[in-house]
Amino acid sequence: MKRFTTQPRTLLTTCLVGVTLLLVGCQQRMAHQPRYNPLGETDFFDDENSSRPLEPGVYARGWLLPGDPISTGLTAAGRKGGQKMKIKTNAPEEPEKEEEVVVPIGSPSDPALFVNEMPFKMSKKDIERGQVQYQVFCVPCHGPLGNGKGKIVERGFLPPPSYHTDPSDALPSTGLPAGYSRGFARYGQRIALKDVPHGYIFEVITRGYGGMPDFSSQITPTDRWRIVAYVRALQAQREPIDESSLTEAEKKAFEEQKKAEENKHNEHKKDDHKKGEK
Repeated sequence: MKRFTTQPRTLLTTCLVGVTLLLVGCQQRMAHQPRYNPLGETDFFDDENSSRPLEPGVYARGWLLPGDPISTGLTAAGRKGGQKMKIKTNAPEEPEKEEEVVVPIGSPSDPALFVNEMPFKMSKKDIERGQVQYQVFCVPCHGPLGNGKGKIVERGFLPPPSYHTDPSDALPSTGLPAGYSRGFARYGQRIALKDVPHGYIFEVITRGYGGMPDFSSQITPTDRWRIVAYVRALQAQREPIDESSLTEAEKKAFEEQKKAEENKHNEHKKDDHKKGEK
């Protein structure tokens, strides 16, 4: 009885043919399905875009609805838009004239268009979270103290306004004293940043303004409000405290804080003195 034997070359050829057939078999119509990649071009729709916008009134789970107090810093009138105001225009080689224009939604034409209360109660943890977000996104330009002297400014970029009012320090480019809003100034109103509505700061973070980009895609609405709260805390630190308006418990806590700060300051002076002696 003869034993059937396979030559190595024949076996190799058989394997190669089999692998080739398998590869060819995978390249059928299933490999080229009639579908479009996201944002691909198509002539099926009028706008030639395969990705379709959501139908009106459709919102994904977890999205904030329009008009939700957390999602906007505008009042109902501010969200509606359509406000008109007269501005002065001066085209080249033409006399100055006054025109009535429609103010874009979110523009600081009137403080009444912005809310002036937080959409939720701020806790200590919220303000601490706002501090963390401020240090990440705001410090490079506004500085850790909110005085507009961040590292970006040292590189020659446009200095942002200070959060703190200082009438003796005015920017030559705007003529505004330090701490005043450039946005409201463009619409003829001189308002200190410590007096602008909370919603205005929120909208500036959301939409950007002037040389500041928008951070709507980087900072969640809730964290934007926390940053607003921390900015208010920075401003409050520079304001003098009226001790007559404090309760007895607040006066006691205030005195204890002052003593603790004095003791800490004295300890630093002692340490510096010892280092000098060495």
